[in-house]
Amino acid sequence: MDKNYRDYEKIIHIYNTAGSKAASEFIVSEYGLKRPLCFIANMKRNSKYKYNEQTKKFNTISKDEKPLFLEMEELCSSRPITAKSPEPKTRTHTADINFIIQELIQEKLIELNRYVRINRYSGTVNIDKTGLLSDGYLIEIH
Repeated sequence: MDKNYRDYEKIIHIYNTAGSKAASEFIVSEYGLKRPLCFIANMKRNSKYKYNEQTKKFNTISKDEKPLFLEMEELCSSRPITAKSPEPKTRTHTADINFIIQELIQEKLIELNRYVRINRYSGTVNIDKTGLLSDGYLIEIH
């Protein structure tokens, strides 16, 4: 039996209408398998064809319903996969420059905050002179 081609739909139709014995006979006569029940057991485990234990029949997936995962044929196909690229943001040149300036100012303020503390309540400015000198800054007072 060719492993790449099995007429599952026909076998399932025979199994659902005439029963397991008729499907086994069809598999033996059509494909020449010696153990058709093993083939039917594999079909029951196949995710594409769900086997209902209560009704003892296969529930087939309709042609319109897409499977949850891609099949091997779709994965191995040579067609290119096109991904939707996000639309580029339309920002003006001045908005980009303003954003960069804002980022630079924030970085400088964070760095300055390590050495300088301003207390508005008491009206004092505390400067960590040793920290500034140890980090390589020169201090000029005007």
